[in-house]
Amino acid sequence: MIKAQVVLRTHCFDELTAMLLSHLSSDSRYVPEACGSLAKEYNLTASHVLGAGMSGSVYVAVHRVTGSTHAVKTLQKKYASVSQMEDFKREVELQLSLEHPLVAKLERVFETRQEIQMVMEHLKGGEVFDQVIRKGHFSEDDGAKIMRQMLSAVAHLHENEIAHLDVKLENFVFKTEACDQVQLIDFGFATKCDKGPLTRFCGSAHTMSPEMLKGKCDTSADIWALGVIAYMMLCGSSPWANSEVETRSMIHAGRPMYRAEFFRLSAEAQDFIRSLLVADPEKRPDAKTVLNHKWLEASADIVPNRCSTRDMDVSNDMSDGESTTAESSRQHSTAGSCSHDECQSD
Repeated sequence: MIKAQVVLRTHCFDELTAMLLSHLSSDSRYVPEACGSLAKEYNLTASHVLGAGMSGSVYVAVHRVTGSTHAVKTLQKKYASVSQMEDFKREVELQLSLEHPLVAKLERVFETRQEIQMVMEHLKGGEVFDQVIRKGHFSEDDGAKIMRQMLSAVAHLHENEIAHLDVKLENFVFKTEACDQVQLIDFGFATKCDKGPLTRFCGSAHTMSPEMLKGKCDTSADIWALGVIAYMMLCGSSPWANSEVETRSMIHAGRPMYRAEFFRLSAEAQDFIRSLLVADPEKRPDAKTVLNHKWLEASADIVPNRCSTRDMDVSNDMSDGESTTAESSRQHSTAGSCSHDECQSD
């Protein structure tokens, strides 16, 4: 019986590997085991962990010839289930299909029978989330400029009928320490929406939309998530409760908690956030429409204040209670993210 299971698993593994090769063999960025390896071209620094996405950890690698640094995400195939293998395949294919200055570029893909290694540009400015915690909150001018970039990245995905499904502050990273350009990362949950709404329960607790909690969503779920992000960037806190159970209840009802700091924002900023946090996904604007909102238009020519990630000060406007709320969203994001096997799509 055990031998039969091993044979079946090997058959599935070979079939899926062949399927991956057949889709990517014509792409010069794809390097199968027979044609090369990451170790021959890059020196992988396993001790230098940049982060961990839903499908694998990310490390720093140095090109052996040029000395340039890169981020490498490793997807482990050895113990992956059939559904996880399909998810790996989808993640690689979707990210290879995207070409946009505000979307993290997948430069090379190395595949062996044991793993898939995705080589990307090394983004050195840190997560936008960390800046919110360190600064307290963004000014409206800086927040609008960054939000415009976030929306542009998401709009590019939506134009290609792709839903990211895990849009959150942690998945926007500054390209450099100048903190003036962000890129969207981590496509572990990203899915094509060209065949209608998805039946999925995945993402992160604080940015999950009401319809995602009900197991059905499309690209509009990313718009809701951007509304939560805008609130957090400008207010320095989450629009939800600290308890994950309470948060889910509030999201399910589509009722954010507009705190006192929200009402200190300009009328345009308040309207922008409210326009995205609409419970009914069919009444939410699409990304292109949101890009024309008057709050963003007023900031179109503004460049964010430059600030090194090494010397930022925490704003005195942010109370201890608000800081706890903002930081707790990272914990809830981790706790609220489902695994690949828990996510289902049509």
